[in-house]
Amino acid sequence: MKVSILLLSYNQVDFIAKAIEGVVCQKTTFPFELLISDDCSTDGTREIIEQYHVKYPNIVVPYFQQVNLGPKNNDYFLFQQSKGDYICYCEADDFWCDEEKLQKQVTFLDANPDFGLVHGDVNFFYVESQEHIRSYNSTNRIQIDSGDVYEKVMIGNHYIKTMTVCYRKSLLLQHYFTDDYIMQSNWMMVDLSQWLCLASCSKIQYMDDVMATYCLRTESMSRSRSAVKMHQFHMDVFDIRFHFIKKYGCLPETANTVNKMFVKTLIGDAYKLNSRVLLNKAIKFAQEKGIELRIKDHLKIVFIAARTLIQSNRYHN
Repeated sequence: MKVSILLLSYNQVDFIAKAIEGVVCQKTTFPFELLISDDCSTDGTREIIEQYHVKYPNIVVPYFQQVNLGPKNNDYFLFQQSKGDYICYCEADDFWCDEEKLQKQVTFLDANPDFGLVHGDVNFFYVESQEHIRSYNSTNRIQIDSGDVYEKVMIGNHYIKTMTVCYRKSLLLQHYFTDDYIMQSNWMMVDLSQWLCLASCSKIQYMDDVMATYCLRTESMSRSRSAVKMHQFHMDVFDIRFHFIKKYGCLPETANTVNKMFVKTLIGDAYKLNSRVLLNKAIKFAQEKGIELRIKDHLKIVFIAARTLIQSNRYHN
């Protein structure tokens, strides 16, 4: 088997058909499999998956979990079932929009053994507002480099879009799943850790082609109105970054950028959560790393201190 596409689903009856269609319509000269693990959906998602399995029995391989595994364990389950030399992802609420995505990426990886991953541009679709942003990177003039991009992945914000990737399975087996810290972690978002792992041991290729549509909703793994949830997400992201810096190192300027980002994020979360604990943590970390706080940071610090003082006085009165 040349390629295994991993698709996780959970209560996405309105999106799952389009996600599957984007995969089964791929035009390739090689065989591929679409592995779908449904994590106990109750909204009709399972029935749609079963219909596609009947229609494409040689491509669609469904797994219906009896107990909810959660994203990380579900992803690991599918990875273990995969037979392909290469791995791709398509979340159930996103979809591929290039029928030659797989062929382009596999052709490149077959011809360039020193590259471990290929990815591309995306369309953004905001589900609630129905707003489209086509060719997101090109439209926003975001430069995505190819080659040795470990440092850029380290400090980038969603530098690699998960629904566009195709990577060598052997590299993760060798470098990722043998990392005890990663295997024992419970990060909300594991994508970044995989991309950093691949970038640390291989080159990365960016293709300036729109390969998928990224559907953004108000509530998702990386987006939420909940300040508590977003703080946990932010801490997971930095835990990943700090782990890879400790294990593989990075340029001093990259480490300094990550440290500054961490302080900025902590102060921002402290402001939203009205937390003196997070504020003190940010100030202590900044002092330890010799980071000079911005004017905006100082204003937030003053505001948080004043707000907590007012609340304390109200409590005692």
